[in-house]
Amino acid sequence: MSEVSEVVTKADIKPKSMHRAKIWSDDVENLYRFQQAGYRDEVEYKQVKKVDKDRIINLVVGGLTTLLLVVTLISAFVFPQLPPKPVNVFFAFCISLCCISAGILIYWYRQGDLEPKFRNLIYYILFSIVMLCICANLYFHEVGK
Repeated sequence: MSEVSEVVTKADIKPKSMHRAKIWSDDVENLYRFQQAGYRDEVEYKQVKKVDKDRIINLVVGGLTTLLLVVTLISAFVFPQLPPKPVNVFFAFCISLCCISAGILIYWYRQGDLEPKFRNLIYYILFSIVMLCICANLYFHEVGK
């Protein structure tokens, strides 16, 4: 008989009041809904939702940084005239070196070698690279002269 009582889960316990009955009914319904969606419980659902939100932020920030970097590299070799100025090429090379270090940090973060607190550092480095790219493009296109 004790084995049977150990098997009894929280959902199998009958509530003693109408208020508890409503809460119990909602809990069972929510658990069923999450299990039908492929999740074990509400906690797992929230974790997956948070991961999806972080992934979207990472893709947007990474995509914009990559796009700006490509524009900067093309501008370094094409503008203001061909052949490119050595200073422009050097500027683009230095920005590329910064991107390599940021890429390594991102790789380590995705592998799980870095703690989540380093995510803000990665965002800061990417923001710095974006600022460098903007400055480089302004310099390449001789804005302000």
